[in-house]
Amino acid sequence: MRRFLTALGLACFISPALWGGAPAISSGAPVPVPATKIVTSLGEVCPKDPPLAIDCNDDGVDDLLIPAYQVGPFSRYLPPEAGAAFGLVGSLMSLKAFTDNANFTRAGVIDGKTHTLLWTFQTGGMIDSFLPSAEHKRLYIASQDDRLTALDLTKGSVVWQRDLKANVLGLAMSQGAIVVASAHDIVLGINPADGASLWEKHVKLMVMSPGFGVMIADDKGVYLSTLDNAVHAFEPVSGKERWVYKTEGNPSLRLLTGGVLLVADRKNLLALSTDSGSLRWKLVAGGHLHIDPFVDLGDLVVFIQSSGDSKLAALDPGSGHLRWSVSFSRAVQDKVRKIVTPEDTELRKTALVVKRDAAGRADLLFAASSDMIEAVHASDGKVAWSAPIEEAQVMLLSGDRLVAADSSKVIHSLNAADGAERWTYDARKDVAQMAHIGDTLYATLYSKDLLALRFADGTLEGKIPLGEPYRLVPEKGDRLIVCSESGTQEVEPATRP
Repeated sequence: MRRFLTALGLACFISPALWGGAPAISSGAPVPVPATKIVTSLGEVCPKDPPLAIDCNDDGVDDLLIPAYQVGPFSRYLPPEAGAAFGLVGSLMSLKAFTDNANFTRAGVIDGKTHTLLWTFQTGGMIDSFLPSAEHKRLYIASQDDRLTALDLTKGSVVWQRDLKANVLGLAMSQGAIVVASAHDIVLGINPADGASLWEKHVKLMVMSPGFGVMIADDKGVYLSTLDNAVHAFEPVSGKERWVYKTEGNPSLRLLTGGVLLVADRKNLLALSTDSGSLRWKLVAGGHLHIDPFVDLGDLVVFIQSSGDSKLAALDPGSGHLRWSVSFSRAVQDKVRKIVTPEDTELRKTALVVKRDAAGRADLLFAASSDMIEAVHASDGKVAWSAPIEEAQVMLLSGDRLVAADSSKVIHSLNAADGAERWTYDARKDVAQMAHIGDTLYATLYSKDLLALRFADGTLEGKIPLGEPYRLVPEKGDRLIVCSESGTQEVEPATRP
């Protein structure tokens, strides 16, 4: 049934419209973001991800490569659990969020000197995966009009394009080859220079929601989960099958670490050797681990298991030994979430946050469950503190503070070390995103407003209507991209009087 619904969703694709050009950036009056000054005006360019600094036109100045951006209001989609309540039609509408998404359909480059668009390129569906190559001056984008396109970074012109006849489920580059898996049950090895096929395999691919590990790659090869309950390893250049491992059912590829591939298989976690595909170890988890958070800490892998014997746990990836385990009350769903990107369908994407020490080692883990936030020592699993914050929907760790927004629309600022509450603020609307630069915490609300709170004490510094598209895109160097209906700005903290 899942494959039938997905096939119907894929059949309703948008006809592609492709063009390039070098238009000037235009926008209305800049939004007065409190406690900031404008670094760059990006006009009607709302990025999906942080821009990449690459000198695209060889003038010695880094430009801003934006692999996916939005212009104008978003299309919105039903949450999967809401769609299911409306039968077949509702399920199809839910699937459209990640099979036929009409948001973030453009790619472009903003000149580092003039801050105007060098070029823009539009597809007929969301650009949901990309591979940039500064060395070859290329941007490879997979869009939900079933196309894989290679763009010249200098001009934005199409170098080559492939119509894959179905959505891209996985995109990777390994050993100099592009490997792409499509919902048409085809896996292709592609020459990045001219788009020619290096090899082609027909396999029954898992067509699942975002977060389910269908394909993963490293410098040794490409690994695939298939509908016949198998994990396959391929050579990326030749397409030669290196090994295949049969599982008990619906394998989800969770993580590559230390020469092993971790695979969720029914209520088990398997570790397969990336060299041979042999089983290193098997952990009987007592619940499904297919979509919950997994974090690689080097010597430990930490994960949340929200079904069955719910727990927050850490294991040694080499031996499979469970180092510690803490009981975990199931993480809750954001019942009012706005589905704009496929990633928005992931229910527990902020349920686990890692605090690292000055040397980069994991120190504390913050886990949000249905009735509390717990801080757990990464080394031994001992609980450092817990706070009775119910149904935390968004968490942000910055410096010595953990900030969390709960389902009652209240923002809490806690000491990361001991959980002491420093302040709370009733936002009155559900929080979509949070970011911190300078002395200010910024939060977007589902009401399309931007809140600015003094980070130290929660004092309201301003509330500004953003309109749509509204979005926060944090950058390095204490800078923040703020998107609004009147245009997008890159801002940094202003000097306070």
